[in-house]
Amino acid sequence: MKKETQPKPLHETILELFYFESKEKPCKLTKNEVFWKFKDPSVSEFQIEEVLNWLVHHKKLNEKFDAKSYAKAFTNE
Repeated sequence: MKKETQPKPLHETILELFYFESKEKPCKLTKNEVFWKFKDPSVSEFQIEEVLNWLVHHKKLNEKFDAKSYAKAFTNE
């Protein structure tokens, strides 16, 4: 019986790409460069743009709020 593996979420794949690209030296990749580094033809440039926007949005939230206030904002405690 073959064990079926789940594909990685797109955001994890993009983060890994940035990690491996910046191992030697800091790098700056555009959405177009990220798109062309993908080996999966089913991923569109629009999907990559959406994930990059999502990652930036959550990074900004984490910078603006500390963990407690961030948790309170989304749990209504």
